[in-house]
Amino acid sequence: MYKITCCLLVILTNFTIEVFAQSKDKVQDDIYSVVKFELHFPDKSNNQLFNLLPELEHISILYQDTIPYAVYMHFNALGKENVNNIDFYDLDFEGDKYLFRRKYNNQINFILPKINFRTVLGKDVNDLSNTVDMIWARVYKDSIIYSYEKTKAIYKNNSMDNKETGPGIPAKYNGDLKKVADSISRQFTVSEHKTAIDSVLIYEAVVQKFGNRGVLNDIKLIAGKPSSFSTAIETGLQATKSNWKPAFLHAGRNINSKIKIYAKLNEDGSVTIQTPRMLGVLTDVMQ
Repeated sequence: MYKITCCLLVILTNFTIEVFAQSKDKVQDDIYSVVKFELHFPDKSNNQLFNLLPELEHISILYQDTIPYAVYMHFNALGKENVNNIDFYDLDFEGDKYLFRRKYNNQINFILPKINFRTVLGKDVNDLSNTVDMIWARVYKDSIIYSYEKTKAIYKNNSMDNKETGPGIPAKYNGDLKKVADSISRQFTVSEHKTAIDSVLIYEAVVQKFGNRGVLNDIKLIAGKPSSFSTAIETGLQATKSNWKPAFLHAGRNINSKIKIYAKLNEDGSVTIQTPRMLGVLTDVMQ
């Protein structure tokens, strides 16, 4: 694979576009850009949030096909070493979606510019087959920088071909979470519990690697109040602890990782359990 050395640089009065292209002669198994360009323009629509959070440096928003599905909040570490200064939210995961709404309450303006690949390249978005649109937005107090990229799949035979998962694939339950949820639902009957309970619970846990096997440890409730429902969820999760897959880096190794787990008691008495699709921010957990 080789890069085409020429690039198109268009400077307009209120924004800049840079376009890059790569050869399509060779198809690689790893992800690579078919075409990429950046767009810069002034924007102060998120000023209020930056004023409320003076430690906020910028926001990175990942879009796929115009839909925002991951948000990274980058904060100033204030000179502290080894501090994780990024809050990550996978908006395709109900747990992060819930936490994001609760913390920021729609204070972020998601502005997607009306520009496409035909505008820049003279080609329709469908002229480049087997690709997916990846759009990063870096939002600053007074400007936004968009990076547009058409990419090939990560792995040809991977079910997550056209889904960005971050630096790797998150830890996952090795079985069927729906069966776990159904088992909890059968053992927990709402009518038997007269006191009010939170129907949405979010847990944080650690999945520790043992070769290719993962073990779920340190389960902590981070959203919702302890109740008979939370006890039932925790008992159900403990029963799965030895049947997890550890997180896997695209670089080629398993790692220990933190994971969030979303649990919901539905109106019909059924239970939903979900884990993230994205690995998100790496943290040093018992490495």
